[in-house]
Amino acid sequence: MTASVPVSEIRSAIKLALGEAFDTVIGMYLDKGETLRESLDDLTAEQASVPIHPGSNSIASQVNHMNFYFDVMKNYLVGQEPERPDWSLAWKVIEVDEDQWSDLKQGLRDRQTELYGLIDAVPDEVFADPNFLAGSYGIVAHTAFHLGQIRHARAAQGL
Repeated sequence: MTASVPVSEIRSAIKLALGEAFDTVIGMYLDKGETLRESLDDLTAEQASVPIHPGSNSIASQVNHMNFYFDVMKNYLVGQEPERPDWSLAWKVIEVDEDQWSDLKQGLRDRQTELYGLIDAVPDEVFADPNFLAGSYGIVAHTAFHLGQIRHARAAQGL
């Protein structure tokens, strides 16, 4: 038996799953109070700059990495094959001041809006490409993974 799912439903499902990680808990995989927005907005730059372990990444590092990742994936979503990214740049930020921390958080919100727009703008026929679908679901999984890292880092600080 073959099933057909309208592209509009696929678009909605991807955005719904991303939205759960970013800012709108519906109970798909988070409890209330655990979104990225809720996990980041009350942190100071000092708290965001604490390495999870000595010599490792901080919450600010996680957010910088997510912004970098979204920029790379945006190119794929619009059909561009970017040069091989230098992933070390994604982890370069560890310590931030309040202005830098504010910019990182705003950058994440901006990328969320941009991702939703790209998902809506992709021609329907692109959704027939298994690589596109896998990449879209990969964005959801990657976002959820790093949200988990941020939640663990908060817990390690007693937050």
